[in-house]
Amino acid sequence: MELLRLMLVFLVGAAGGILAMRKKVPAGAMIGAMLSVALLSVCIGDLYYPPDFRVLVQTLSGTVIGAGFSREDVVQLRSMAKPAVLLSVILMGFTLLFALLVSKVNDQINLMTALFSCAPGGVSDMALISVDFGANPEIVSILQLVRFVFVLSFFPQFLKRRYLDRKPALASHEPTAAAAQAAKSLSLQQKGLRMAGSFLVGISCGYLFRWAGIPAGAIVGGIIGVMSANLLTDKVYIHKKVRAGVQICAGCYIGTQITRGAVFSLQTLLIPMVLVLMGVLAMSFLGAWVIHKATGLEYVTALFSCTPGGIAEMGLIAQDMGLDTPKIVVMHTVRVLVTICLFPSVVQLLT
Repeated sequence: MELLRLMLVFLVGAAGGILAMRKKVPAGAMIGAMLSVALLSVCIGDLYYPPDFRVLVQTLSGTVIGAGFSREDVVQLRSMAKPAVLLSVILMGFTLLFALLVSKVNDQINLMTALFSCAPGGVSDMALISVDFGANPEIVSILQLVRFVFVLSFFPQFLKRRYLDRKPALASHEPTAAAAQAAKSLSLQQKGLRMAGSFLVGISCGYLFRWAGIPAGAIVGGIIGVMSANLLTDKVYIHKKVRAGVQICAGCYIGTQITRGAVFSLQTLLIPMVLVLMGVLAMSFLGAWVIHKATGLEYVTALFSCTPGGIAEMGLIAQDMGLDTPKIVVMHTVRVLVTICLFPSVVQLLT
């Protein structure tokens, strides 16, 4: 029975992802899958997505993202220390500011719950950690989910219309272009072996990092493992259709988290929800402007780096849209590590 429900999720997600790609929706594979599965979840409920498969998808996402790193990209990353530190300070400041506002406008939400609701970490990570600090994990989950879905739905569309359509040169960065060109001379069997080897490295490193207890270990391990393999051997290969498949799998998982109960809960959390989204916009646009002016990082790259989505999701979308994926992934990795590792300590000091 569970297998049938999982198959239904993937069939609906694949249909939505393929339709969105054909309609040329930015990051259509992931967004189409997410929205179609979310609609199914709200309509019929009782969907199934095993936690173990979620971890596997994270390692697959890390594999796809890591395959896009070239030697030139890694050299450029040495210049990311200053933007990364500045990003951490900006995100922490906006989190504290909007958490105070949320706790003031709703008596049901104390400061601790508001802090974890506004923190730019993962939906499940923030909810799980919040329990240890006496916050309400249900409210944290709902507000974090609203933030996450808003980021994935709004920013790719906005970036494409506001910047990429008007300045096509910004979309010319394609980390996998050289590898794709070289792969044209390979036989089908060679492509299959290289792709199998790439996923073997990514999955193995992802689970190793997760086993070691590293925050966001599945995705970070996959990225580092495959990136290293690519730099050492230059034989990493991922077909573009497989990349789309991984995006669909990620979208399916996000869609299953949007339940009927979560949707009905929004009416009682309307004002906090609006404040959380205002915090996302301030964090993204003001943060990007400050980083761009202070460090010279390209504004579009800074904007996508400040947008608080997941590492896997933002990395896959950036790659799909032809943005500077390596820099964006580094910035999001720093954001997640700071939020998960340092944020609880900061919360303890303030409360």
